[in-house]
Amino acid sequence: MVTPGQVVAAKQSFYQDRRDTATPEGMARLLAKISRGEALGPERTAQLLDIMLRCETGAMRLKGLLPPEVAVRHKTGSLGIGVANDVGIIDLPDGAGRVVVAVFVKESTRDVAAQELAIAQIARAAYDYFLFNK
Repeated sequence: MVTPGQVVAAKQSFYQDRRDTATPEGMARLLAKISRGEALGPERTAQLLDIMLRCETGAMRLKGLLPPEVAVRHKTGSLGIGVANDVGIIDLPDGAGRVVVAVFVKESTRDVAAQELAIAQIARAAYDYFLFNK
């Protein structure tokens, strides 16, 4: 049986491990390249964007506060120890462009619902900013 002390030690070890060097900025740059068709060939770009559009996880994250008709191509990530992520490409209405959003939550003491709400609020703020300032 795992003791509470072992759980705390495992979390500390995970949070201090710097081998996972992905950052929201780096992920946003990658998504922007994918969105512009600069990371892969046209066929693979279309395939990847379609896979991301059909993502079924994280309904309350990037998509959570956006209008239901808004296309969101995204990929979630979770660890259940204060880590909840979602990164994606959000379409603006009427072909007005796309917005790339990358949100990483780490070392949170809040429950999963609160983490997901924070991600949804960030996505909605970015969407509204670019929708009303185009």
